[in-house]
Amino acid sequence: MVDSPDAAIVALCDSLIEIEIEATALVAQRLTIADERRTEAQMTALERRRADVVAELMRRGPPRTMTEIRAVARASLATHGNKNGEGAVVPICCGHWLALTVCECLADV
Repeated sequence: MVDSPDAAIVALCDSLIEIEIEATALVAQRLTIADERRTEAQMTALERRRADVVAELMRRGPPRTMTEIRAVARASLATHGNKNGEGAVVPICCGHWLALTVCECLADV
């Protein structure tokens, strides 16, 4: 079976989502300074993995197909740093809301 042309971008975006899930779980364990010290190496490794994946996505350039665009939209929402207590993405201005709305619509397609 031949991989689709979209497979690399989709895999990179899926990696970002997995890294975010791991980071969120790790942060939930970091309740004290001792916890932070104990998990610092894990957090550093996750940050390094995230940086590597983002660098590879940037090297590949913008998504070119709807499959790639949807994958990037899902990763964008998953990795967005401004979320409420329920984990929903919170925009910071009108333009941000518009961009996030597009991501949400594309991620659901």
